[in-house]
Amino acid sequence: MMQRFLCMAALIGSLVLLSPSAHAVTLGTNASGQFTLNGTPTFLLGTSYYDALRWHQSDLDDLHVRGFNLIRVMLDIEWNVCDGGQSVFTADGSLKATEKTALHALITAANALGMIVDLTVLYADTDGANSACWIQTVAARKAAIQNAVAEFSVHTNVLFDLVNEHDGGSFSASEADMGTYMAAALAGNPAALLTYSSAESFGPHLLSATTDAPMLSGIQAEVSNGIKILTPHNLRGPDWDTRTAARALSYRQALVSLGHAALPVYFQEENRRGGPYGLSTAAQFLNAAAAAKANGVAAWIFHTAAAFDLLTATYMSQLDSVELSVVNTLATSLGLPLPPPPAVPPTTDPAIVARIVALETLAATLDTEMKQVRAALKSLCVALGGTCL
Repeated sequence: MMQRFLCMAALIGSLVLLSPSAHAVTLGTNASGQFTLNGTPTFLLGTSYYDALRWHQSDLDDLHVRGFNLIRVMLDIEWNVCDGGQSVFTADGSLKATEKTALHALITAANALGMIVDLTVLYADTDGANSACWIQTVAARKAAIQNAVAEFSVHTNVLFDLVNEHDGGSFSASEADMGTYMAAALAGNPAALLTYSSAESFGPHLLSATTDAPMLSGIQAEVSNGIKILTPHNLRGPDWDTRTAARALSYRQALVSLGHAALPVYFQEENRRGGPYGLSTAAQFLNAAAAAKANGVAAWIFHTAAAFDLLTATYMSQLDSVELSVVNTLATSLGLPLPPPPAVPPTTDPAIVARIVALETLAATLDTEMKQVRAALKSLCVALGGTCL
């Protein structure tokens, strides 16, 4: 009996390993501006996980059990060094072989947990992480975008942010620039879910800095370039959380008024703790996420520096106490389902298996003996002339 059980467990385990994914998902969108997973409308709750090439399986597992279904990774970050050390690309925009394999492995591992991966291809910010310092020509940057979209579109659980905060970098500041990069992405895969982000900190682009009213011309320009997701980086400050609801409504209403209600709104990089952004409280993060979800935002990222560098430590170990509290409670505070706990695999410890077999043998022996006792009692009952059951 035990041998049959272990063989069946091994067979089931091998089937899981051989299948593409036990929980594989296909990301899509619907006419209401929601993301869908396998056709079901689903709110995407994610976190910044920038250092994609040094990812940890334990981080994915820890995020998954806490209800997260999205991570955002960077394919090219220079962090003031400009040597391509944390880039998936060579300087001419080709994909590095080892790094490409590592990224495929990350995306596959995420899909096995039903998680989406936001692949942010280039970085246009002015803080020293600018992709232009490594991938220096327009031709090379177009190649990088086309190569990334073509290569990683084989996965069903990805979306592509072509340029992080495009309006902050000289190589991508204008919508005309971004039209060029969008064309390269579409050449990689015309069916890919494409977006590019902009930061209101570089000047009003999609939203008024004072009233949070939408700037329709800026939104329409991005839509005209072919984005399938609107991805604003809202202005940060001490009141960022209390302004979330109004900002979310502005974007949704703008898209509806422009005839693009099917485009999801993705709050990809809200306030984080540390640096010039202040030390937001757990309540601010929870309230902001709830306000975004309630007012039509389709995906929300918990932004943190915990995964900016994963060389020597995991994401989870680098969260401060407030961030850890947020990660532990965010999904449940939003009413999102948590996955069931993982099944406990059958033991293969020889001593334990031997003990179980011995107990099963004893149980079988006792069962036989009890049958014999019942038969003897019935015979005795009949011999005494009683009514026997």
